[in-house]
Amino acid sequence: VLTMTDLQKQRIALEHPWALSKTFVMPEFSGSRRAEISDPIGGSEREYLDCALALRAEAKRMVPGIRRILRRRSER
Repeated sequence: VLTMTDLQKQRIALEHPWALSKTFVMPEFSGSRRAEISDPIGGSEREYLDCALALRAEAKRMVPGIRRILRRRSER
């Protein structure tokens, strides 16, 4: 489970504690220096664009980690 913010991760942990070991804030999973991705809800068009760009960048950074996980699963 990938979240944009730590608060979102905490809510998942409260509602689904069994999923916590598989729940990450996107930058945490990608190894980025960014702490989290600001949720643009209620914000300006620019804030939504900035969020989309951040999501895109983090998604690209996550590809190697996802590939490693998939490789490990296929080796089982």
